[in-house]
Amino acid sequence: MCRGFVLLMSLKAAKNMYKKLFLINLVFFFFTLSNNAYAYLDPGSGSYFFQILIAGLVGFLFVAKTFFLKVITTVKRVISKVFKLKSK
Repeated sequence: MCRGFVLLMSLKAAKNMYKKLFLINLVFFFFTLSNNAYAYLDPGSGSYFFQILIAGLVGFLFVAKTFFLKVITTVKRVISKVFKLKSK
């Protein structure tokens, strides 16, 4: 009984995921297939894009560092518990 419920929930989750992916693809194609906008990009736009790119990179590195520090501390804690159990 429980396995069927979990399977049913996973099917619903898969359907929701495919709906979201379809909408994302639809929006992507909508924006990529549009006509020329003939818009003007001033020099400040490039520096703003570069600033966003650098901020995203620094943010990603911070999150990665935090994640790996948590993993390393967890592994050290588990290893120290294993060695304490062996010494007893």
